[in-house]
Amino acid sequence: MMLSAETNRKSWLLLVLIFVAWGFGYVDKQAINIAAVPLREELSLSTGQMGAVMSSFFFMYSLMTLSGGYLASHFGTRRSLIGIVLLWAIFSCLTGMAGSFLMLISVRFLLGFSQGGFGPITSVAIAEVFPPEMRGRAKTFQVSAGSMGVAFGALFCAVSTAWFGWRFMFFFFGFMGLLITVLLATFYHTKPAAAGEQGVSQVGLGTMLRNPFILKLAFIQFGLGVFIWGLNAWLPSYWLEVKGLDMVHMGTLSMVPWLVSFVLMNFSSYLLETRFQHSQKAVLTASLLLGAALMYAMLRADSVAAGFSLLTVVTVLMSIASATVYMMPMQWMSAHEVGTATGVIIFGQQLAGVVAPVVMGYLISLFDGSYDAVFGFVILIIFLGAGTALSIKGK
Repeated sequence: MMLSAETNRKSWLLLVLIFVAWGFGYVDKQAINIAAVPLREELSLSTGQMGAVMSSFFFMYSLMTLSGGYLASHFGTRRSLIGIVLLWAIFSCLTGMAGSFLMLISVRFLLGFSQGGFGPITSVAIAEVFPPEMRGRAKTFQVSAGSMGVAFGALFCAVSTAWFGWRFMFFFFGFMGLLITVLLATFYHTKPAAAGEQGVSQVGLGTMLRNPFILKLAFIQFGLGVFIWGLNAWLPSYWLEVKGLDMVHMGTLSMVPWLVSFVLMNFSSYLLETRFQHSQKAVLTASLLLGAALMYAMLRADSVAAGFSLLTVVTVLMSIASATVYMMPMQWMSAHEVGTATGVIIFGQQLAGVVAPVVMGYLISLFDGSYDAVFGFVILIIFLGAGTALSIKGK
């Protein structure tokens, strides 16, 4: 299927807007952690209250990933996408205006509501404007923005909080959300939306939860989420406390794996979609197995240089695996299934964001500050994911 030059331009413009929004979403996820200390001091919050604020976002975000397909089906993809980005912008601004614990936890809860549906809805949008042979590559480009968000997010949040205060940071996110909303309303047009009709109708959540293929991908993504949200939550402490790095060098070096991942994720998706269309399962399994093995080697590395080099390779492999997980339903399933399917897969990753940091913190305490058990936990989950990938039946 060939796209006309005008349609192709509009499709890629939409994808760029989705890419920017997804990247800012990853920055926003880190923002509350960076701002935690000055925010707690100004609002007189306890550590327990601060933890509840952080959890409220991920709790609602996780639930909404399962509802994005429903929103796109019943309200239209264009309306749903513009609506949730607008709400996202409003709740980001309200975070910057929070003056009490009750207001802060409420707006973070609602921010999770607005951000959680973004991933599934954008899968439907991509399925509407791109032909099947380009959907996997387009979705990978979108999710690769997360690597950029992780790479630059902590630095941006730290600098903006130090220079302008934590409230400015959330006002900035709100402004960017409003700008993206205006651009989406101006440039994103589909025939269903233009006619005031619904978008591509999505199968029900119950049907997808009975689909072994999607459940396996969700479990694999859970393991990748353990690496992304769990291990990376504790890696800064590992480099500082075990390897003796200072904060500046640790922060700078931590950007490298994610920048390399951004490039190689998109390159690998191009190859998988144009040269190795039937190799997704093999690439997914190999990436997980090799990544788990190199993670063990990273734990045993004697020097910081060797450790960070291995971390870069592991991060690239985990990113390629994650991109492949997102590509497979985009290529193997119909446009009527991709929204709900993506929601279930993202739910797996977000569930790891809730569970993994707590489990890892407990393991560190249980083993008297040793990180060996943490790495062992991640390696085990990734190996189980590789076994699950092997059990996936071909297209």
